[in-house]
Amino acid sequence: GEAIAAGEVVYIDASDGKAYLAESDDADKDEVAGIAINSAALGQSVALLTGGDVTVTSGVGVSTFYFLSATAGKLAPESDLVSSNTKQLVAVGKSATVLTLRIWNTSIAKP
Repeated sequence: GEAIAAGEVVYIDASDGKAYLAESDDADKDEVAGIAINSAALGQSVALLTGGDVTVTSGVGVSTFYFLSATAGKLAPESDLVSSNTKQLVAVGKSATVLTLRIWNTSIAKP
């Protein structure tokens, strides 16, 4: 795997079974497995949240849908995606500091 910070979005590589930062502009890295619960250095284990509520520090838009970003390991609202990005729905804003995870790997490119 690679170094991952708590809160980053990851995928699991099929060739080695390890976690890596997911990104919506690379078809080999866009299938979201979950959000890291803990930080992990290269070679360390990382726990993933795959559903339910997660509390963040701030910046969540209530009722905003959050998708996998083209920036590795990050989320973005749909308006930040471009046509080369796949639309992998990860969460919806529940409050100003809570995201509800509902991962839906659509593999549909944004028009």
